Amino acid sequence: MERLGADVRKILMNNLRQQAYLRDMLALLKEANIPVILLKGLWLGELVYRDLKARDTGDIDLLLHAVDMPRFTKLVIEHGFDVPSTTTNICDLAPISNEFLLIHPTRKSVFDIHWSMTLSPVEKPVDEEKFWQRSEIYTIAGMPCQTLCIEDHLLYLCFHAAVHHRFVYVGPRALLDIDRLVAEPIRTIDWQDLVARTRELSWDRCVWLMLDLTRQHLGSQVPKSVLDELYPTGGDGQSIQALVIDAIFLDQGRKGNLIRNILRIATERSLLKRVALSFERIFPSSEEMVTKFRTSVDSPGFRWLYMKRLGLLAKDRFSQIFHFIVRDVAILAEKERVKAIDRWIEGDAVRDQSA
Repeated sequence: MERLGADVRKILMNNLRQQAYLRDMLALLKEANIPVILLKGLWLGELVYRDLKARDTGDIDLLLHAVDMPRFTKLVIEHGFDVPSTTTNICDLAPISNEFLLIHPTRKSVFDIHWSMTLSPVEKPVDEEKFWQRSEIYTIAGMPCQTLCIEDHLLYLCFHAAVHHRFVYVGPRALLDIDRLVAEPIRTIDWQDLVARTRELSWDRCVWLMLDLTRQHLGSQVPKSVLDELYPTGGDGQSIQALVIDAIFLDQGRKGNLIRNILRIATERSLLKRVALSFERIFPSSEEMVTKFRTSVDSPGFRWLYMKRLGLLAKDRFSQIFHFIVRDVAILAEKERVKAIDRWIEGDAVRDQSA
């Protein structure tokens, strides 16, 4: 009980700090007339769980318009955030991930800045403008705050866990967030609108999967008609659920889990493609290096950072590569699980079975 009480107090104090960081950022953006949408985290804590002690938050996720990013970049540099001083647009620092981890070196505030809802090019792009048009305003951290509408937030929670993270490190909280939102929504959920939006976004599989898992394991009252409408074509939905539950729970507390880049390289049949993929990961673009090492291309010794990256890769991933080579049973089982989940999420399971 003492340990639990200490954890609860720690969560409360962290979330109060996060509120203060969010208030400051919202005030800064309001003064600069830069619109912003809050995603997940504090929105869930205040409006869904309704208790700052109930759910911890990590970095603060914010979505901005891509066209506003040059002004936003100038603003955060002026206010001391850790961005290379020569940067004119943060988007240039992370052209692949479409998000940038913005850190204030003295306050230690951490914001995950997004200008797109999906990762390019591995995830299908969506029309962000429709999310903006449907957004709603609620009081969060004591200030008016623009957020995704409840239906879009529910869809994004499903997408974020299933597609963006492929269930790695999301933990059972990913299901609990959805269960709480369904059980105690801020307002009534328009389920038909949610189904229509799901199909428009082509997120049918991930949304059905997350909603049905919360129904099965947490008793969520998701309308049966919604699950029936979203059920995957081909009737292959039940086959993946046990693997997903394994992924959600088995990855908790693990370090050095099987990452998808290693899986791609190991399973590629063409030797030339394997070499190309390996080279791409060992020697990424200068933009990716700038983001990873929090520096600029013009900084002294920038090229030597590639040697540092090579050393870090050897240290972090040698164990995985070794286990692949010796065909470790646990690693091989995880590889098959990752591959099966990837195929199913991408809609290839039915095609593979018929082949």
